[in-house]
Amino acid sequence: MRGLLFACLLVAGGCYKYVPVPSPATDLERGTAVRAHFENGESVTLGDLTAHNIISMDAEFVRQDDSELVLSAFWLDSSTRGIGYPGEGWTVRVPTGNISLLEQKKLDVWRTAGLVAAAVVTSVLGWEALGGGEGGEGGVPPDGGPIR
Repeated sequence: MRGLLFACLLVAGGCYKYVPVPSPATDLERGTAVRAHFENGESVTLGDLTAHNIISMDAEFVRQDDSELVLSAFWLDSSTRGIGYPGEGWTVRVPTGNISLLEQKKLDVWRTAGLVAAAVVTSVLGWEALGGGEGGEGGVPPDGGPIR
């Protein structure tokens, strides 16, 4: 049973969708997970490192000032295929004019429910196929005799 619960938690952990946020982003609460997309490659400073050609950033919303969005960066995707940078929670200031799309990460309830239901059905069918259900063949006989 613990295995089933663990599998359901793993499946549910990845069932998110990104929903566009209207500008300005003042309605977002501090700590909301967001993804910022940049039309042109953006240069982002993370401490002593400056990452160039950034096309998207996964971050946590901190606040929106007059013309800047303040984010806590988690991951930055480069326009160079396969290259990315860990944001490690560094605070980043991005001009709002450079952001082509800002999205909020939200739980996708229907996809989560469907995947959890599929995991439960698969687990039950697998359990029955392996003879784990009561009255099934296999396992130790109730009288302690030899397994046939």
